[in-house]
Amino acid sequence: MLIVQVIIAFLTAAVIMLLLFSIYRTQKIKGKEKPSGYGVIFLLMFLITWAGGLWIEPFGPNVKNVPLLPFILSGFFVLLLLVVFRFPVERKLNTKRIEKKNRMIENALRFFYWLLIIAISSSIITWYLIFYKN
Repeated sequence: MLIVQVIIAFLTAAVIMLLLFSIYRTQKIKGKEKPSGYGVIFLLMFLITWAGGLWIEPFGPNVKNVPLLPFILSGFFVLLLLVVFRFPVERKLNTKRIEKKNRMIENALRFFYWLLIIAISSSIITWYLIFYKN
């Protein structure tokens, strides 16, 4: 059951990342491709999809005794949030003050990202410790 849940969460996250990639293509800045960061977003999407699929009340069609809809709905909810709350890509003004502020914001977001990864991973581990039966 664990393997099936991981596979369903992975496939759901992959499909959602394809949708996200089709919405936001890699941007070119001054002739060079800017790194897109899709790997980082995929890790977050995968863990949230997995945690949501575990903690949401099971409903819908099953695959090897694992309900599909909680995984799919949690992934699409995160996709909706990513599309609605996207960050602006370019800034017109590049003064030292703005660059310093951008570095501070970037560091805060990195800290929040890793804190979120730890919290979601803890949620997944907690679910398996409480509810998983061989």
